[in-house]
Amino acid sequence: MVEMTKEALKEVCKQLDLYSTPKLNDKLYLHFKGWDKVQNLDEFTGLRALWLESNGLRKIEGLEHAKGLRCLYMQNNCLEEIENLSHLSQLDTLNLEHNNIHEIENLEGCKGLRTLNLSHNQLESVEDIEHLTECPSVSVLDLSHNKLDDPDILGVFEQMPNLSVLNLMGNDAVREIRNYRKTLTARIPSLKYLDDRPVFEDDRRIAEAWARGGRDAETAEREAIKQEKRDKERRNSEAFRRMQEEAREKRQRELLEGAVREPWEGEEGETSEDELVTEDDFAPDGETTGGKAQKEGEFKMKIIEIEDADESDDDEEEDDSAAAKSTPAVSAAAGKAEKIVIEEMSDEEEDEEEAAVAAAPAPAPAVARVQIEESDDESEEDPDDLDELD
Repeated sequence: MVEMTKEALKEVCKQLDLYSTPKLNDKLYLHFKGWDKVQNLDEFTGLRALWLESNGLRKIEGLEHAKGLRCLYMQNNCLEEIENLSHLSQLDTLNLEHNNIHEIENLEGCKGLRTLNLSHNQLESVEDIEHLTECPSVSVLDLSHNKLDDPDILGVFEQMPNLSVLNLMGNDAVREIRNYRKTLTARIPSLKYLDDRPVFEDDRRIAEAWARGGRDAETAEREAIKQEKRDKERRNSEAFRRMQEEAREKRQRELLEGAVREPWEGEEGETSEDELVTEDDFAPDGETTGGKAQKEGEFKMKIIEIEDADESDDDEEEDDSAAAKSTPAVSAAAGKAEKIVIEEMSDEEEDEEEAAVAAAPAPAPAVARVQIEESDDESEEDPDDLDELD
């Protein structure tokens, strides 16, 4: 075995980058070192957490000056008794699992103890654990994998007012207590976690109902829980629906009052004429989708005929040019020329067009009747050409 000397402790502090001045260290890692005795810790007065697991320790000792100790880990050693801890009034966590402890004792001075782990030890009877009644602050207790087989151990746990987590797995008492889980849940009101599963509120209600009236009361309580869940879901659904309706009504009121700006509106709620796009922007110049009058000095026109003619037809060009003197004409590119015949629309036609535009669901283009005819050079022969052949 290795002796815990002051030089060895200083070397540990150096390796772990701890303070070289012992009293400045609030934690100390002395696990897996092979110590057989706890000693020479007098100068470590500021310790808050001490790791001593996996050594060869046979006795809890040498902690007289660590009065502020809060966490002590001494698992996986050779301890047989719980001793020399009564002066550690601030101790919060004590881990003594995997030792040879036969009885829980000497913990009455640990007023702040909340977590106690004594799994994998040699606890057997109610007498071995009854000292727990003097530790009312304990809320997390692990007694798993011991040799507890007496169902009366439940009476000890009932006297622990703050017990919220209990682990008894690996003990024969689990099989000896009938309806184990429901019994412990009903008899320990503060229990929140039992063995490897949490204790939910519904589980507690069912267990308490079973304890009051047996299986019939348990069945009735299960049905009541299901009905409560259905009612809760219905209320939540109705509340959500009301919230939607209220939001919709609020939105409509704000729109009517002008409190809400649409995306195309300016900062002051006014629409910019430059940014606003209306249906009239897609209508021909001088015309609106609502069928209003065009600009002053203009008149409505409609295209009634568009013809394609060959430039070589001199006589037809002369006739068409004479017919188009009173109306505007448009000349096409080389090859074939398009001649557009345009006449002014009468008042009746204007009224009909305005009525059609007003009835249309979307902006309609200007009314135009277009007739395109292509002259066939082979089928229509020029009379002058026939005269030349003659």
